[in-house]
Amino acid sequence: MLDLHMHTRYSDGSDEVSMVLEKAEKLKLKCIAITDHNTCLEYNELKDEKIRSLFSGKIIPGVELNTKILGIPIEILGYGIDYQKMNELVKNIYI
Repeated sequence: MLDLHMHTRYSDGSDEVSMVLEKAEKLKLKCIAITDHNTCLEYNELKDEKIRSLFSGKIIPGVELNTKILGIPIEILGYGIDYQKMNELVKNIYI
């Protein structure tokens, strides 16, 4: 099983990154993507091996971006992104 759309406290989720990883491990997920809204700051925490080791599966870097097309609000999910570059881009757009 996999879950490619989850959030942490960095956007509209309530769990710390470590809790998300622990829950995913308990559910025996093989692959996850954390897709917080308009940020990838959660991925900075995954540099800490103690936190990263809480989940034994694959983590695909992801993001959920809010935008508008023809004045209609939409959300776009992105996967396999460079989270460091994305953090630089979104900090100038989503203030």
